[in-house]
Amino acid sequence: MALDGIDEKLVTDLKEIFDLFDQDKDGQITAAELGDVMRALGQNPTEPELQTIIDEADLDNNGALEFSDFVRLMSDKVKPISLDEELWQVFVMLDRNGDGRVSKEELREAMAVLANGVSEADLNEMLQAADEDDDGHISYEEFVKVMKTN
Repeated sequence: MALDGIDEKLVTDLKEIFDLFDQDKDGQITAAELGDVMRALGQNPTEPELQTIIDEADLDNNGALEFSDFVRLMSDKVKPISLDEELWQVFVMLDRNGDGRVSKEELREAMAVLANGVSEADLNEMLQAADEDDDGHISYEEFVKVMKTN
């Protein structure tokens, strides 16, 4: 069911994003959690910038964002994008050094934040599933292929 007239798919997507940000799973996103995820995505927000983001949407003034606060904040900022554009944005986020390939270490860093870490075996399995030419890296083409088949 849509939240306050917001598209149901957008609410579902925002819930997944909210759950990634909410690292301690307490139902709230603090400035510290927001900062951790933004830094993992290649941003470098200052503490005042993070607090401003929280303050903009924190209607009950408890210093953190509940899901409804997060939906209000994000629904105005989110615009629909194509699957290809979304895949490119994710790939660029993963490719931290900008060399056009995702290394095992870059994948490990992303998974540490987004999935609270991942075992070496799971990491190897992810890399093996995507790395068709066995060069130890995931190219954009390999990334797109594996993402579109899953």
